[in-house]
Amino acid sequence: YASSVVAGLISSAATYTLLFTTFWLLDNLSRWIGYNYAELMALLIVLFVAISTLSLLFAPSIYYVLKSCVSAGMLTFGATLIGLLVLGIIIIVFLSIFRTQVLY
Repeated sequence: YASSVVAGLISSAATYTLLFTTFWLLDNLSRWIGYNYAELMALLIVLFVAISTLSLLFAPSIYYVLKSCVSAGMLTFGATLIGLLVLGIIIIVFLSIFRTQVLY
């Protein structure tokens, strides 16, 4: 069952990487593309990322259910959720420590 736990943790790390890359891309999109097409491209990117995030959340557990057994799939899904929770807490702590001060 170790490989299913590792797959869940990799899936959670890939999910956060995809989400942070998307936020960065959407922030800089209007600079790279003209303002006429930036909203359309942003909508397409958000739809693609939503589908990719759902697949990163469920696909590893479905794979392990079909490959070995239901308990391996449940373990993978649990490892994905725990990985998302732990990485989320680490990211929140990191961002709160190293945030920039805004002077008004």
